[in-house]
Amino acid sequence: MNTFVLLIFCCATFPQQQVIVNSYASSSADAHESQRVDKLDRTAKSTREKPIDFNKIFGVGDSGITDAEDQYQRGLDFQFGRDVEEDCSTALKWYLKAAQQGHADAQVYLGYLYESGQGTKTDPRQAFHWYQKSAKQGNAAGLNYLGRAYENGIGVKPDNEKALELFRESAELGDARATCSIGYAYETGTGYEKDIQQARIWYEKGTELGDETSQYNLAQLYNCGRGVETDLKKAADLFALAAEQGEADSQCALAHAYYAAKGRPQDNKKAFIWYQKSARQGCVEAMTSLGYLYRHGLGVERDYEQAWKWSMLAAKQGDPSGQVDIGLMLEYGNGRPIDHVQAAAWYQKAADQGDKFAQNNLGLYYYYGRGLSKNSTMAKFWFQKSADQGHEDAQAMLEEMRLDRHRLWLKLTLFGFVIVVLVFNCFNQKNKPIHHHVKSELASRPLLQHRPLLPTVDQPSETF
Repeated sequence: MNTFVLLIFCCATFPQQQVIVNSYASSSADAHESQRVDKLDRTAKSTREKPIDFNKIFGVGDSGITDAEDQYQRGLDFQFGRDVEEDCSTALKWYLKAAQQGHADAQVYLGYLYESGQGTKTDPRQAFHWYQKSAKQGNAAGLNYLGRAYENGIGVKPDNEKALELFRESAELGDARATCSIGYAYETGTGYEKDIQQARIWYEKGTELGDETSQYNLAQLYNCGRGVETDLKKAADLFALAAEQGEADSQCALAHAYYAAKGRPQDNKKAFIWYQKSARQGCVEAMTSLGYLYRHGLGVERDYEQAWKWSMLAAKQGDPSGQVDIGLMLEYGNGRPIDHVQAAAWYQKAADQGDKFAQNNLGLYYYYGRGLSKNSTMAKFWFQKSADQGHEDAQAMLEEMRLDRHRLWLKLTLFGFVIVVLVFNCFNQKNKPIHHHVKSELASRPLLQHRPLLPTVDQPSETF
């Protein structure tokens, strides 16, 4: 204490002129002070939306955090990488500490980590246990996730009626995700009689509460005209609301709205931006579309390497469109050497999943014998599969094959006629010696004596 008082006294009585004797030292001190203030300012910005961790400010380590809320916040720090490296296993430990003290939100997050297998092995029973703990405290999120557990059989026997009961309890407490779950139940007829109008009502409630999944589902109703009049602009507006919140499927749908001019002006650059955002979050459909834009140079400079990268990412996850794009790049040598054998293999993968474009391409490969042995039977099989789905090129190829068969029939008929003629001629040739024999016999007969041109008087004329 005396030292502290002495320090204050010295600072107060230190001659002002001595402070500025060394201008270099003064400027260095100012710079250091500015750096310290800047650091504090950055800390304030990064933590303005979460409780202040006084343990960190006063230099107490993580082991000194005993308050359940602080432990919960520390779990969020590690799960979402807030000022620390993302680490779900450490997040799980903090959630567990808070959950054991009865923190309802921590119990939900802990259950979700057990359900999804993040930071630990997947354990549905533990997930159900912690969802149930939270729900018993009347936590809206806990009730919703417990409802999901009953709906999907996560650690418990599926029970749709129980799930809907819990969703309604959660929705009454204002949980937006629960309203979406009820809407989905009405839309699909899971636990309720299928009712698109009721689905729309619940999706609208979720949309008003800002739930991005409700916004996406409601947008799809307007996009497809299910239970409502088709309204592409309204659908695009709803996709945009969800996309701005980072909902990957909505970002992909918004990109398609720009690309195909459905509810938005046609704009390849904006389509590229939203496809890229969605693809980076793992949306497979967006990966395929992004690869397509790179391959054709739409909204971005053409780049076959990027096209291959994104198409292959989608193809390896089993996306048939991505598999077709890989096949096309190998067939035409886009950024890769032409390889019909590999192209046929990728077309086969997509065709087996029912992709009509792949089926048509595979039919062409069998028809012309590219990368595969020529086989008209297999070609017809795949053309028919594709044609049944309305692929016009496949329908045209089936007609071409029909004409081929007709032309072949004509050729065979003509060939048969020629064979018959040849056989007939051969038969005639075999009979020619018989006529020669007859002639020879005639030749052996004595020739008639020459008769005079006019009969004589003594010799009466002969009647022939």
